[in-house]
Amino acid sequence: MVDNQRNSSQEHNKDPIRVVTALLIFTGLIMAIFLIINTISNNNDDSTEELRSKIIEEIADSVNNNSSTQSEVNEEAILKFELSGGLFKEYNLKELKSALKTHKIQFVDPQYGKEKRYEAFSLQDVLQLGFGDKWKSAEYTDVAFGALDGYTAISTILKLQELGGYIVYKDLDFNNWEPVSIREVNPGPFYLVWTGKDQTTANDYPWPWQLASIDLIKFDTQYPAVVPKGIAKDSTAYKGFEIFEGRCIRCHAINQQGGTVGPDLNAPQSIVSYRSENMIKEFIKNPSKYRYTHMPDHPDLSNQDLDNLISYFNYMNENRD
Repeated sequence: MVDNQRNSSQEHNKDPIRVVTALLIFTGLIMAIFLIINTISNNNDDSTEELRSKIIEEIADSVNNNSSTQSEVNEEAILKFELSGGLFKEYNLKELKSALKTHKIQFVDPQYGKEKRYEAFSLQDVLQLGFGDKWKSAEYTDVAFGALDGYTAISTILKLQELGGYIVYKDLDFNNWEPVSIREVNPGPFYLVWTGKDQTTANDYPWPWQLASIDLIKFDTQYPAVVPKGIAKDSTAYKGFEIFEGRCIRCHAINQQGGTVGPDLNAPQSIVSYRSENMIKEFIKNPSKYRYTHMPDHPDLSNQDLDNLISYFNYMNENRD
Protein backbone atom coordinates (compact mmCIF):
# COMPACT_ATOMS: atom_id res chain seq x y z
CA MET A 1 0.00 0.00 0.00
CA VAL A 2 1.95 2.96 -1.27
CA ASP A 3 1.64 6.07 0.89
CA ASN A 4 2.87 9.65 0.35
CA GLN A 5 6.38 8.46 -0.54
CA ARG A 6 5.19 7.61 -4.00
CA ASN A 7 6.56 7.34 -7.50
CA SER A 8 6.06 10.51 -9.53
CA SER A 9 6.31 11.25 -13.23
CA GLN A 10 7.22 14.87 -12.47
CA GLU A 11 10.72 14.85 -10.98
CA HIS A 12 12.62 17.89 -9.79
CA ASN A 13 15.75 18.86 -11.76
CA LYS A 14 18.57 17.61 -9.56
CA ASP A 15 21.76 18.01 -11.59
CA PRO A 16 24.32 19.05 -8.93
CA ILE A 17 27.12 19.66 -11.45
CA ARG A 18 25.09 22.31 -13.25
CA VAL A 19 24.19 23.99 -9.97
CA VAL A 20 27.81 24.10 -8.78
CA THR A 21 29.02 25.34 -12.17
CA ALA A 22 26.51 28.17 -12.21
CA LEU A 23 27.50 29.14 -8.67
CA LEU A 24 31.20 29.22 -9.56
CA ILE A 25 30.56 31.36 -12.63
CA PHE A 26 28.47 33.82 -10.63
CA THR A 27 31.08 33.98 -7.84
CA GLY A 28 33.86 34.51 -10.37
CA LEU A 29 31.94 37.34 -12.00
CA ILE A 30 31.48 39.10 -8.66
CA MET A 31 35.18 38.73 -7.83
CA ALA A 32 36.20 40.14 -11.21
CA ILE A 33 33.96 43.15 -10.76
CA PHE A 34 35.37 43.88 -7.32
CA LEU A 35 38.89 43.67 -8.72
CA ILE A 36 37.89 46.36 -11.22
CA ILE A 37 36.45 48.45 -8.39
CA ASN A 38 39.65 48.14 -6.37
CA THR A 39 41.70 49.21 -9.39
CA ILE A 40 39.46 52.23 -9.92
CA SER A 41 39.72 53.08 -6.23
CA ASN A 42 43.42 53.83 -6.66
CA ASN A 43 42.37 56.95 -8.54
CA ASN A 44 40.84 59.72 -6.46
CA ASP A 45 39.10 61.95 -9.01
CA ASP A 46 35.32 62.45 -8.94
CA SER A 47 34.65 60.61 -12.21
CA THR A 48 36.21 57.35 -11.02
CA GLU A 49 34.36 57.58 -7.70
CA GLU A 50 31.11 58.05 -9.59
CA LEU A 51 31.90 55.04 -11.77
CA ARG A 52 32.70 52.92 -8.73
CA SER A 53 29.37 53.80 -7.07
CA LYS A 54 27.48 52.99 -10.26
CA ILE A 55 29.12 49.56 -10.54
CA ILE A 56 28.27 48.73 -6.91
CA GLU A 57 24.67 49.79 -7.51
CA GLU A 58 24.42 47.61 -10.62
CA ILE A 59 25.79 44.60 -8.71
CA ALA A 60 23.22 45.07 -5.94
CA ASP A 61 20.38 45.34 -8.46
CA SER A 62 21.59 42.22 -10.27
CA VAL A 63 21.74 40.16 -7.06
CA ASN A 64 18.30 41.35 -5.94
CA ASN A 65 16.75 40.61 -9.32
CA ASN A 66 18.30 37.14 -9.36
CA SER A 67 16.99 36.35 -5.86
CA SER A 68 13.46 37.49 -6.63
CA THR A 69 13.40 35.50 -9.85
CA GLN A 70 14.56 32.33 -8.12
CA SER A 71 11.91 32.58 -5.38
CA GLU A 72 8.97 33.29 -7.68
CA VAL A 73 5.99 30.93 -7.59
CA ASN A 74 3.78 30.06 -10.51
CA GLU A 75 0.89 32.50 -10.12
CA GLU A 76 -1.01 30.75 -12.93
CA ALA A 77 -0.99 27.31 -11.24
CA ILE A 78 -4.57 25.99 -11.20
CA LEU A 79 -6.39 24.32 -8.32
CA LYS A 80 -9.62 22.62 -9.39
CA PHE A 81 -12.69 22.09 -7.22
CA GLU A 82 -14.92 19.17 -8.20
CA LEU A 83 -18.23 17.69 -7.06
CA SER A 84 -18.28 13.90 -7.44
CA GLY A 85 -15.74 14.10 -10.26
CA GLY A 86 -17.35 17.00 -12.15
CA LEU A 87 -15.67 20.39 -12.35
CA PHE A 88 -17.37 22.93 -10.07
CA LYS A 89 -14.87 25.81 -9.88
CA GLU A 90 -11.21 26.52 -10.44
CA TYR A 91 -8.83 29.21 -9.26
CA ASN A 92 -5.26 30.04 -10.11
CA LEU A 93 -2.78 30.94 -7.38
CA LYS A 94 -3.06 34.67 -8.06
CA GLU A 95 -6.84 34.50 -7.56
CA LEU A 96 -6.47 32.44 -4.40
CA LYS A 97 -4.05 34.98 -2.94
CA SER A 98 -6.48 37.79 -3.73
CA ALA A 99 -9.43 36.02 -2.12
CA LEU A 100 -7.85 34.34 0.93
CA LYS A 101 -5.77 35.26 3.95
CA THR A 102 -2.20 33.98 3.65
CA HIS A 103 -0.23 32.47 6.52
CA LYS A 104 3.44 31.91 7.28
CA ILE A 105 3.75 28.58 9.07
CA GLN A 106 6.70 26.79 10.65
CA PHE A 107 6.73 23.18 11.91
CA VAL A 108 8.62 19.90 11.65
CA ASP A 109 7.56 18.44 8.28
CA PRO A 110 7.71 14.63 8.52
CA GLN A 111 8.21 14.34 4.76
CA TYR A 112 11.57 16.10 5.17
CA GLY A 113 12.29 15.08 8.75
CA LYS A 114 13.14 18.64 9.74
CA GLU A 115 11.66 22.04 10.47
CA LYS A 116 10.29 23.87 7.43
CA ARG A 117 8.79 27.31 6.74
CA TYR A 118 6.05 27.89 4.20
CA GLU A 119 3.54 30.40 2.90
CA ALA A 120 0.09 28.82 2.86
CA PHE A 121 -3.68 29.09 2.96
CA SER A 122 -5.80 27.57 5.70
CA LEU A 123 -7.33 24.36 4.32
CA GLN A 124 -10.74 25.29 5.69
CA ASP A 125 -10.56 28.71 4.00
CA VAL A 126 -9.77 27.00 0.68
CA LEU A 127 -12.65 24.53 1.06
CA GLN A 128 -15.05 27.34 1.94
CA LEU A 129 -13.97 29.39 -1.08
CA GLY A 130 -14.23 26.45 -3.45
CA PHE A 131 -17.43 24.81 -2.20
CA GLY A 132 -19.19 27.26 0.10
CA ASP A 133 -21.17 25.41 2.76
CA LYS A 134 -21.47 22.30 0.55
CA TRP A 135 -18.35 20.81 2.11
CA LYS A 136 -20.08 20.81 5.52
CA SER A 137 -23.37 19.30 4.32
CA ALA A 138 -24.51 15.74 4.98
CA GLU A 139 -24.68 15.20 1.21
CA TYR A 140 -20.94 14.44 1.12
CA THR A 141 -18.79 12.22 3.34
CA ASP A 142 -15.23 12.56 2.03
CA VAL A 143 -12.80 14.69 0.07
CA ALA A 144 -10.47 13.25 -2.58
CA PHE A 145 -7.26 15.21 -3.10
CA GLY A 146 -5.90 14.48 -6.59
CA ALA A 147 -2.24 14.94 -7.50
CA LEU A 148 -0.60 15.53 -10.87
CA ASP A 149 0.92 12.03 -10.90
CA GLY A 150 -2.36 10.16 -10.35
CA TYR A 151 -2.04 9.80 -6.59
CA THR A 152 -5.33 10.35 -4.71
CA ALA A 153 -5.53 10.97 -0.96
CA ILE A 154 -8.99 10.53 0.54
CA SER A 155 -10.06 11.93 3.88
CA THR A 156 -13.31 12.09 5.78
CA ILE A 157 -14.79 15.57 6.02
CA LEU A 158 -14.79 15.19 9.80
CA LYS A 159 -10.98 15.18 9.81
CA LEU A 160 -10.81 18.24 7.58
CA GLN A 161 -12.87 20.20 10.07
CA GLU A 162 -9.96 20.03 12.51
CA LEU A 163 -7.56 22.96 12.75
CA GLY A 164 -3.99 22.44 11.53
CA GLY A 165 -4.47 21.81 7.80
CA TYR A 166 -2.82 24.15 5.27
CA ILE A 167 -2.37 24.22 1.53
CA VAL A 168 1.18 25.40 0.93
CA TYR A 169 2.08 27.32 -2.21
CA LYS A 170 5.61 28.56 -1.41
CA ASP A 171 8.67 27.05 0.27
CA LEU A 172 10.40 29.81 2.28
CA ASP A 173 13.54 27.75 2.87
CA PHE A 174 14.35 26.81 -0.72
CA ASN A 175 14.24 28.44 -4.13
CA ASN A 176 11.45 26.88 -6.20
CA TRP A 177 10.66 24.12 -3.64
CA GLU A 178 12.97 21.69 -1.89
CA PRO A 179 12.71 18.23 -3.51
CA VAL A 180 10.83 15.64 -1.45
CA SER A 181 10.96 11.83 -1.15
CA ILE A 182 13.69 9.49 -2.35
CA ARG A 183 12.86 10.45 -5.93
CA GLU A 184 13.50 14.14 -5.15
CA VAL A 185 10.16 15.31 -6.53
CA ASN A 186 9.13 18.96 -6.73
CA PRO A 187 6.07 19.10 -4.40
CA GLY A 188 4.57 22.22 -6.04
CA PRO A 189 2.49 23.94 -7.08
CA PHE A 190 0.33 23.05 -4.05
CA TYR A 191 1.13 20.82 -1.10
CA LEU A 192 -1.27 19.83 1.71
CA VAL A 193 0.34 19.75 5.16
CA TRP A 194 -0.75 19.42 8.78
CA THR A 195 0.92 21.17 11.70
CA GLY A 196 -0.40 18.98 14.52
CA LYS A 197 1.98 16.43 16.00
CA ASP A 198 -0.46 13.56 15.51
CA GLN A 199 -1.88 14.73 12.16
CA THR A 200 0.17 12.22 10.18
CA THR A 201 -0.44 9.80 7.33
CA ALA A 202 -0.28 6.97 9.89
CA ASN A 203 -3.38 8.52 11.45
CA ASP A 204 -5.09 8.82 8.05
CA TYR A 205 -4.46 12.53 7.44
CA PRO A 206 -3.85 13.32 3.76
CA TRP A 207 -0.45 14.84 2.80
CA PRO A 208 -0.51 15.00 -1.02
CA TRP A 209 2.03 17.10 -2.85
CA GLN A 210 1.64 18.28 -6.47
CA LEU A 211 -1.99 18.88 -5.52
CA ALA A 212 -4.14 19.62 -8.58
CA SER A 213 -7.76 18.97 -7.57
CA ILE A 214 -10.07 18.76 -4.58
CA ASP A 215 -13.14 16.57 -5.12
CA LEU A 216 -16.09 16.56 -2.73
CA ILE A 217 -17.58 13.05 -2.77
CA LYS A 218 -19.89 10.59 -1.10
CA PHE A 219 -17.60 7.59 -0.74
CA ASP A 220 -20.20 4.85 -1.29
CA THR A 221 -21.38 6.55 -4.48
CA GLN A 222 -17.93 7.39 -5.83
CA TYR A 223 -16.34 3.99 -5.10
CA PRO A 224 -19.22 1.48 -4.89
CA ALA A 225 -17.06 -1.45 -6.00
CA VAL A 226 -14.67 -0.90 -3.08
CA VAL A 227 -17.31 -1.04 -0.33
CA PRO A 228 -18.13 -4.51 1.04
CA LYS A 229 -21.88 -5.12 0.80
CA GLY A 230 -24.11 -6.93 3.27
CA ILE A 231 -21.75 -7.22 6.23
CA ALA A 232 -21.87 -5.77 9.74
CA LYS A 233 -19.69 -2.77 10.54
CA ASP A 234 -18.18 -4.62 13.49
CA SER A 235 -17.03 -7.53 11.29
CA THR A 236 -13.35 -8.11 10.59
CA ALA A 237 -13.91 -7.61 6.85
CA TYR A 238 -15.51 -4.22 7.35
CA LYS A 239 -12.74 -3.16 9.75
CA GLY A 240 -10.27 -4.19 7.05
CA PHE A 241 -12.18 -2.07 4.56
CA GLU A 242 -11.86 0.93 6.89
CA ILE A 243 -8.08 0.48 6.96
CA PHE A 244 -8.01 0.18 3.17
CA GLU A 245 -10.14 3.32 2.85
CA GLY A 246 -7.91 5.27 5.23
CA ARG A 247 -4.51 4.22 3.91
CA CYS A 248 -4.48 2.06 0.83
CA ILE A 249 -6.93 3.59 -1.63
CA ARG A 250 -4.58 6.55 -2.03
CA CYS A 251 -2.53 4.37 -4.36
CA HIS A 252 -4.34 1.05 -4.81
CA ALA A 253 -7.69 0.15 -6.36
CA ILE A 254 -10.24 -2.57 -5.74
CA ASN A 255 -12.19 -3.65 -8.84
CA GLN A 256 -10.64 -0.79 -10.83
CA GLN A 257 -11.86 1.89 -8.43
CA GLY A 258 -9.37 3.87 -6.37
CA GLY A 259 -5.75 4.93 -6.71
CA THR A 260 -3.67 4.34 -9.83
CA VAL A 261 -0.12 4.55 -8.48
CA GLY A 262 -0.03 0.95 -7.17
CA PRO A 263 -1.65 -2.23 -8.55
CA ASP A 264 -5.32 -3.15 -8.24
CA LEU A 265 -5.63 -5.65 -5.38
CA ASN A 266 -8.77 -7.45 -6.60
CA ALA A 267 -8.75 -7.24 -10.41
CA PRO A 268 -8.27 -9.12 -12.55
CA GLN A 269 -7.33 -11.42 -9.65
CA SER A 270 -7.26 -10.83 -5.93
CA ILE A 271 -3.90 -10.61 -4.25
CA VAL A 272 -4.98 -13.45 -1.93
CA SER A 273 -5.27 -15.79 -4.92
CA TYR A 274 -1.57 -15.66 -5.77
CA ARG A 275 0.16 -14.63 -2.53
CA SER A 276 0.10 -16.38 0.83
CA GLU A 277 -1.56 -14.55 3.71
CA ASN A 278 1.69 -14.50 5.68
CA MET A 279 3.57 -12.99 2.74
CA ILE A 280 0.90 -10.31 2.18
CA LYS A 281 0.91 -9.30 5.84
CA GLU A 282 4.69 -9.25 6.03
CA PHE A 283 4.99 -7.18 2.85
CA ILE A 284 2.37 -4.66 3.98
CA LYS A 285 4.23 -4.17 7.24
CA ASN A 286 7.82 -4.22 5.94
CA PRO A 287 8.00 -3.76 2.14
CA SER A 288 11.49 -2.20 2.31
CA LYS A 289 12.81 -5.49 3.72
CA TYR A 290 12.03 -7.27 0.45
CA ARG A 291 12.54 -4.80 -2.39
CA TYR A 292 13.46 -1.26 -3.34
CA THR A 293 10.04 0.33 -3.39
CA HIS A 294 8.26 3.62 -2.88
CA MET A 295 5.75 1.90 -0.64
CA PRO A 296 6.48 2.86 2.98
CA ASP A 297 6.66 0.46 5.88
CA HIS A 298 3.63 0.25 8.18
CA PRO A 299 5.18 -0.85 11.50
CA ASP A 300 2.25 0.60 13.47
CA LEU A 301 -0.27 -1.89 12.04
CA SER A 302 -1.07 -4.58 14.60
CA ASN A 303 -1.49 -8.27 13.82
CA GLN A 304 -5.24 -7.77 14.18
CA ASP A 305 -5.14 -4.88 11.68
CA LEU A 306 -3.36 -7.11 9.19
CA ASP A 307 -5.82 -9.96 9.80
CA ASN A 308 -8.67 -7.51 9.17
CA LEU A 309 -7.14 -6.45 5.85
CA ILE A 310 -6.81 -10.10 4.78
CA SER A 311 -10.42 -10.66 5.76
CA TYR A 312 -11.47 -7.71 3.58
CA PHE A 313 -9.42 -8.99 0.61
CA ASN A 314 -10.94 -12.46 0.99
CA TYR A 315 -14.46 -11.08 1.20
CA MET A 316 -14.03 -8.93 -1.93
CA ASN A 317 -12.50 -11.89 -3.77
CA GLU A 318 -15.42 -14.16 -2.86
CA ASN A 319 -18.16 -11.60 -3.53
CA ARG A 320 -17.62 -10.27 -7.01
CA ASP A 321 -20.47 -8.57 -8.87
